[in-house]
Amino acid sequence: MFRSALVVAGVCLASLLATFGSAVAAPTEVEGAAGGGLAAWAFTAPNSPQFSFWYVGTQDYLLQVGGISGTAFKRLELSYAQQWINAPAVGNALALNSHLGQSIIGAKYLLVEANPHNAVPSIAAGVQAKNAYGQIVQYLKHAGAISSTSGVDFYLAATKTVKLGSVPVVLDSTFRATKADQFGLLGFGGGSNGHNAYQLEPEFSAGAFVAANVAIGGEYRYSPNNISSAVAGIQEQSKWDIFAALFLNSHFALTAAYLNLGQVGPRLPNMTPNQQGLYLQAQGTF
Repeated sequence: MFRSALVVAGVCLASLLATFGSAVAAPTEVEGAAGGGLAAWAFTAPNSPQFSFWYVGTQDYLLQVGGISGTAFKRLELSYAQQWINAPAVGNALALNSHLGQSIIGAKYLLVEANPHNAVPSIAAGVQAKNAYGQIVQYLKHAGAISSTSGVDFYLAATKTVKLGSVPVVLDSTFRATKADQFGLLGFGGGSNGHNAYQLEPEFSAGAFVAANVAIGGEYRYSPNNISSAVAGIQEQSKWDIFAALFLNSHFALTAAYLNLGQVGPRLPNMTPNQQGLYLQAQGTF
């Protein structure tokens, strides 16, 4: 259920974007938009179709994501991501199928392009329409713990590449209006006893190019806590990661990250309260 949560790592290399232009393979966030693993950025995907695959494993969850994205007219990014997650501990406890997932259709428009001669960053507005499915999320809906199995996120991102000495550094701040529970994998809103209004949650990323084709950095993403803790002790916490990205050439990139997702889903006796694990991502542009 943290699926989207996991996510994370990747650095949309502005310096490589400047070098290779629209052909470079750019890492994407777990919901399909160009950006870091956890945060959507103002940079857009390549003009050519880009395919991405994510693998995230923690103590009690396994998340896999497949995505495709591309940019038209140099400003309009369109993306689609399909997420699959296996939560055996939760499924066994509820006597339900442990597999659930989410489909996400995204669009992002580049409002302002960064000016390399001053402090003006790239600024983009985005939207992500999400639909969660599976017996566990349907159980939460019927129990009144969540308000809906579908929802829409809106975000505004500002991204800038700066130089620290001779090292290019990518900085990003994103503000997301959302009702999503665990990025939408557990549904949206908190039902009759939780929080159901949109909340504005920030996302922060920083990545440094320690070599021409290698970037390292970290991300932090705040999350709403909509569902009442009276429902099986469910609580959502903010997420963070530390990542390393390798750009093999202008068409292929790999990202690896250590993730800390906090509590994900219900608090059950046989589950780890603080979900941590490894995130791997591969993407190719053709």
